[in-house]
Amino acid sequence: MYSKLLSAAIAAVGIVTASSAFAWSENGHDTVGAIADALIKGTPAEAHVRAILGTYDDEPLMLSQVAVWADCARSVKPGGTFPYVRTNQTPQGCSIFEDEAGESALSDYAARNNSNCLYKNKKQSCHEAFHFADIYIKRGGYKETYQGASNTDVVHAIHAAVAVLQDQEPPQPFDIASKKEALMLLVHFVGDIHQPLHVGVVYLNPVDGTLVDPDKGKYDDSTNTAGGNFIQATGGELHGQWDHTNYDFSDADSLNTLVSAASQIDATKGDFHKWAESWASDTVVVANKAFGGMNFSGQVTPPSKPNARPKHAMWPATFDDRKGYVSQMRGIQQDQVTKGGARLAQLLEAIWPN
Repeated sequence: MYSKLLSAAIAAVGIVTASSAFAWSENGHDTVGAIADALIKGTPAEAHVRAILGTYDDEPLMLSQVAVWADCARSVKPGGTFPYVRTNQTPQGCSIFEDEAGESALSDYAARNNSNCLYKNKKQSCHEAFHFADIYIKRGGYKETYQGASNTDVVHAIHAAVAVLQDQEPPQPFDIASKKEALMLLVHFVGDIHQPLHVGVVYLNPVDGTLVDPDKGKYDDSTNTAGGNFIQATGGELHGQWDHTNYDFSDADSLNTLVSAASQIDATKGDFHKWAESWASDTVVVANKAFGGMNFSGQVTPPSKPNARPKHAMWPATFDDRKGYVSQMRGIQQDQVTKGGARLAQLLEAIWPN
């Protein structure tokens, strides 16, 4: 459940909920949903959202509550009966889906989107590919022709969810069973596309850590840093540091401040069916800052414990100014979460203007 303070904040913007607050893995996604919940209050879009999501614990199910659903599907084990198995990596917010019907829905989604495309060059857990695009930051934007883009990246995942919400078939290879599933996915993927390292990345030489342009010459997968998951910096894996925000979203003043800021963000120009490309391009530009002031070395393979799965080789990274970097990161995280909430609300209002 939301903390008392976050519940008070949501009540202050006219929302009744019974959710949990999480990091960009959880808190950030929840906050994107909470901002959108506030901004669509009283609009036709809110009526459609309420009708599609239904209720939880006799209260309307909120965007903030379902924002983590796509990450809950990561706890479904591929193969066999595709069982949902909670681990220490499963977001706490998944608990509202942990009944027979909820776990069955997660298993069904993961099974339908398991082997229909490649993820990590394997036809297994395809749905995990829907969360990101690995565009080289020097491209300055997103295009389908760039290395790291694909027909199953986060841009196309947003397109697929929107299609279902508009009573259309999703493009291949997406398999989305219902409007409720599509809406839960959309909330999450709009959050993902605003996380800088989910879209903009660096490619590095494994030997000396120098930048490599993946769009020139023959692409070598050994240069892919997996959105910073294979970069080890002070504080841990770089991607994880960007996922987990320290900004306090849990008190009323903080959330109201974000909602107020989000309300001032102009809607993306042009056909809303192409907004995801614009958002991805914007995030690639922001990602340049995420990798600024960093120095990389050649890959090092961390030691593994006996009988443990071998660890992936990591690029060590150092900072010109670690304190300044962290301060900048916190500000970018806040800005991106705010934009995510604003743009989610704008997209929903574009889908359902009446």
